[in-house]
Amino acid sequence: MGEDLIDLAANIESTYSDFDVSEETYLWLDHSGHGQNGAPYDMRDCYNDMEACKGTIYELYCVINDYLNEEEDHEVTELLVSSDMH
Repeated sequence: MGEDLIDLAANIESTYSDFDVSEETYLWLDHSGHGQNGAPYDMRDCYNDMEACKGTIYELYCVINDYLNEEEDHEVTELLVSSDMH
C-alpha cells in the first residue's frame, strides 16, 4: 500500500470537508447572480452542480478508501497465512 495513495485519500477527504457549496457556487456567478464562463444561467442550477461536485469528491474518497482497506485486509491475511506456515 503506497504512502502516495494514503496521502491522496487524506487530501481528498480534506477537500471534501473544506468544500463550501455556496462559496463554490458564488465563484461561477456574475454580479447579477447568473452563471458565467459556461456555468448554468440560473443560480439554483449552479448550486445544484456544486452539490453534485461535492458528492463526487466524496465518492472518489470512498473508492480510494475502500481500496486501501481491501489492500490492508489482504496484507493482514497474507501475514496470518504466512505465520501459520511457520
